Amino acid sequence: MGDGSKQNAKSSLEVRRITCNDLSDIKKIADKTFPRPWGEKDFAYFLAHEHGWCRGVFEGNSLCAYLLSLVVQGEMDLVSIATAPEQQRKGHAARLVETAASEKPIHRILLEVNINNTDAIRFYEKMGFKQYGTRLKYYEGKDDALLMEKATKKGN
Repeated sequence: MGDGSKQNAKSSLEVRRITCNDLSDIKKIADKTFPRPWGEKDFAYFLAHEHGWCRGVFEGNSLCAYLLSLVVQGEMDLVSIATAPEQQRKGHAARLVETAASEKPIHRILLEVNINNTDAIRFYEKMGFKQYGTRLKYYEGKDDALLMEKATKKGN
């Protein structure tokens, strides 16, 4: 096939709101991505929360990546982001962060990341996040969390 098929594959990708109807797909991605994934109740909390800003990258009806967060007074607390292993390195996570950064009324995105997760830290730095602090022994009373933030264009 020619170049048109590649273009059609890209154009079939869509960022859209995720809900509790997507819970099993979110859980499958998390189970494959994280050493100690959350339970369904944890994910459902953010999906149903009145301040939840939860989006996914879909190819047709298939969830490729997700971002879960809460937004209060223009500040987004990014609590979980993951990409299905077979979909990694395709820009899905970057697309989700860029979509969040362009949303009204979001002016700042905050997150915690395990200080040992150098791949994630590099990704966040590439996306424009800056380090601003540390939470000692945040992860299971062992690993420190690096605190990072990104001002959006509305927050500059």
